[in-house]
Amino acid sequence: MLDIVLLDRVFKTPIVTVKSIPHSCRLAFSQALKTALYKVVAQPRSFEAWVRLFLLPRCTLQVVRPKNRQERRSGNRKTLQQRSILYSLATWGKEDGIFHVS
Repeated sequence: MLDIVLLDRVFKTPIVTVKSIPHSCRLAFSQALKTALYKVVAQPRSFEAWVRLFLLPRCTLQVVRPKNRQERRSGNRKTLQQRSILYSLATWGKEDGIFHVS
């Protein structure tokens, strides 16, 4: 259940998101955003639809923190970031995906 307590907790937690969505992730993100917006338009009084819209960028566009030297290399970091975003968006699109995206 998505409620005000969850929304408050998520926005109090510091989460760093990407400044710019990588080109390879833009189509997937735009589709997820379009779906979230359609749900808000279809049900403007639905608290859950609004929460999903607000949580979408925070849950899917998180900055990846490199774990070792190899991951810190520029090319590897970009690839890791793109994979992380695409995985998060794929998980988000599933029925209960919002509960599995970290």
